[in-house]
Amino acid sequence: MLINPNARYKDTALKNVATDPFDRPVPGQSLTGEPNKWAWEKPPQMTNVDEALIFVMDKLQNSPQTQKNYDKIITMGMPIESITNTIALGGFIEGLWSVDVLELLKPPLMASLMLYAEEKQLPFVPFNNDKPADYNPVLDEMDDYDFFATMAENNPDASSKLKVALDESALASVKEKNKMEDMKNSFLVVSMDKEKEEVLDNE
Repeated sequence: MLINPNARYKDTALKNVATDPFDRPVPGQSLTGEPNKWAWEKPPQMTNVDEALIFVMDKLQNSPQTQKNYDKIITMGMPIESITNTIALGGFIEGLWSVDVLELLKPPLMASLMLYAEEKQLPFVPFNNDKPADYNPVLDEMDDYDFFATMAENNPDASSKLKVALDESALASVKEKNKMEDMKNSFLVVSMDKEKEEVLDNE
């Protein structure tokens, strides 16, 4: 039985949870597995943030292929923050450092990667979802239909006034267009009359 029959899950794990609420790890399940099976369960190879930072930057600067790969993903617009998070998490998964060093490593590593990009004159995006200071996702990503529908539901008085103002503006625009057409036609009539007079005078 679905928890939410209208839900659509692309991820198989989430889909299983939606169809079977009991298909998930039970509390304490990780304690029943083989000890030290994963690299992050063992003592980390590095316990110092400076040591971890030097390790990462040395690996980047001493490998032309690694530099080429990073240059590509930075230039294509991958945020430096995302690259930093991936490196820090990858080191933790490989057992290079602890979760504490993982978090402490992020600020200096991000700064080092931005400095690396600036030195190589690579166009880079510093943060995930980097938006202008005045960015408002509710307004900036809402189309006109949703805007007017939401206003009509939440603020009907303002919606009615706006509708009247838009109707008046549209009517004024139509009147102005008709006026211009009438003036254009009148100029044509006058011009034609003058041409007829010139023809008669010449005869």
